[in-house]
Amino acid sequence: MKRDAMLLLAGRAAQAVLTIAAFRLLTAFLSPAEAGGIYLIISVATFFGMFALNPVFMYLGRKLFVWHDSKSIFEHLLGYNIYSIIVSLSVIPVVLGLWKFFGVGAGLPGLVFALIVACYTYTLNWNQVFIPFLNTLGHKSSFVLLTLVTSGLGLSFSVAAVHFSSPSAVSWMSGQIAGIGLSAVLGFYVFRQKVPEPQSAAWRSPGYANRAIFFNVAGFAGPLAGAAFFMWAQAQSYRVVVEKISGPEFLGYLAVGFSIATSVAGILESLVQQLYLPVFYRQISGADKDARSAALSELAAKTIPAYLIYLFFLVGTSEYLASFLVAEKYRGVFVYARYGAFIEFFRMTANILASAAHSEMRTGVLIKPYLFGGISAVAGVYLAALSPEPSVFIPLALAASGLVTVSVMWYSMNSMVPLHLRFKPLLRYPLLSALFLPLVFVHARGFLPSLCLLFISGAYFSFLQYKAAGKWLGGLKFSSGAERGAL
Repeated sequence: MKRDAMLLLAGRAAQAVLTIAAFRLLTAFLSPAEAGGIYLIISVATFFGMFALNPVFMYLGRKLFVWHDSKSIFEHLLGYNIYSIIVSLSVIPVVLGLWKFFGVGAGLPGLVFALIVACYTYTLNWNQVFIPFLNTLGHKSSFVLLTLVTSGLGLSFSVAAVHFSSPSAVSWMSGQIAGIGLSAVLGFYVFRQKVPEPQSAAWRSPGYANRAIFFNVAGFAGPLAGAAFFMWAQAQSYRVVVEKISGPEFLGYLAVGFSIATSVAGILESLVQQLYLPVFYRQISGADKDARSAALSELAAKTIPAYLIYLFFLVGTSEYLASFLVAEKYRGVFVYARYGAFIEFFRMTANILASAAHSEMRTGVLIKPYLFGGISAVAGVYLAALSPEPSVFIPLALAASGLVTVSVMWYSMNSMVPLHLRFKPLLRYPLLSALFLPLVFVHARGFLPSLCLLFISGAYFSFLQYKAAGKWLGGLKFSSGAERGAL
């Protein structure tokens, strides 16, 4: 496990380098209005992925070990591919309707907008099937390499498209689709080699297209789709509202600032999930309720302190991160990155709490927390966009909606699967992380001073994460309640 943890850490470090390069190149080549177009395309595609595809994918993940043991993964994936094609094709008329009748993406060519969203939805979906499944089944090296290949190819093709075509959202996203799609093909090939099954297995999938299987999948994925709709409303709908009311240029500034927080959070969350979720899912398979409760408590005890450290780190260092990550014309977005840190902290915490619903196969309980969060986000952002200070009230509205979601999620999940956490570590790590806060008042002038302060604070951030993780590099031992008091 120590080797796996070190491999994942190295992969996350390389991913961070690619993220930095992507930020610098995107903000150097594209205007804020074109950047706003990119984030709008991603947001619309994310809706279809979250609402229609991801709930079914999560069902596949929940059953992956069972199908792996019976050598029947590919017969289920073939059926899922048919479903994915249907969903992706349905994207085209829906997006065209949004463009024509509601003015969503009015600055983009309508048919091109629809085709890009459809292609991005399909290719990203398959990229996020094979590569994470490799990690879940223990093929860490392949997972890390293919993750880096995805980022590297996407960035390379995007830069080439912008350079040889035009510095536009359409060119950048076309490159992303090409890179992600090629990586998905490579992922399929590697998955096929690492997880061999009889050649005829995949073609048995039509036999699974019966009412019993349909209702089984729908019973799990349907409530998740409902929750995903409101989850998207909370996390992504602001882009549609802001683009419509305030314009793509303001959206570009806002989204770039939020994305600084999102990118750092994504690297941390991905690493945490890669280390712990495979063990968590394996542990809850066939376990009784007490064992599932213990596993969930251990998962929360490992992750929430890490997310608290992240929150304080981002608030303190966002100005230095902006100087390092984005081009000069975007430097002022560091203010939005601070708000984004709170938004991401609430989102990641809610995701961990939501694991209770997956462990109990009662995904319907997720609708209520995301319903409250989604409604508060949409209403709050709409009113904030019409206010005299949208740049202040929009981020506040989004952060407040995240707090609403976490509060309702905690109440709902704790009543279903009790979480046994000690609150002492939840106070200890914020106190240790408070050293980041004075950096808010230290304004480094120039790239090198910012880089030096970022290096020092980053070293302290890494130290705190290592201390909070405890046994990440020394082996993970999940036993019934063994880690409950570790923090």
